[in-house]
Amino acid sequence: MSPEQKAALEALVGRALTADEATAIEPYISDANNRNDVQIAALLPSRPPKLTAGVVSTRGAAAKFPALNGLPRSYSMEVALLKLETFVATYRDAQLPAPESEGFAVAYMTKIAARAVGRKLEEFQATGLDFSEDELRDRLDDLAAQNVITAAEADGFKALALQPDPISVLDVSRALNVAENRMNLG
Repeated sequence: MSPEQKAALEALVGRALTADEATAIEPYISDANNRNDVQIAALLPSRPPKLTAGVVSTRGAAAKFPALNGLPRSYSMEVALLKLETFVATYRDAQLPAPESEGFAVAYMTKIAARAVGRKLEEFQATGLDFSEDELRDRLDDLAAQNVITAAEADGFKALALQPDPISVLDVSRALNVAENRMNLG
């Protein structure tokens, strides 16, 4: 495999090829007149999933949420939702301490967070949510940092916006043809 071919494949994968990957691909790339792009594509690792915008319903989310703590996917999501609902029920309508008291600022911000989470839960139930939105992803991280949900549960919700990004035979052919000066995309 030439350095140009290797660089082209690494650009597709988004990282350096391992020695084992390069060795496995070598027989299919070494003969310039008989390159096997189908086999090369099959041997390449997948790219990292890509963040994709789109509204996910609770039904769709239950099918894609990761299984956590030995529970099935749908139960894992229900556990996370129950934690969020409990947070809302506990703090949304909580009585605030006197404004001059020491705990007022924290209680006030917790109440605001609970109200915002409650509205998002209602939206999720009614029309679904777009888990690719930066604001929502940041709030999920905040809720995990506050131990309302676990980091794994926050990641599970955020993963609902991730889609596989496979490397196609066409991607391989195009990249290698450019690397071998058989094709110019400019």
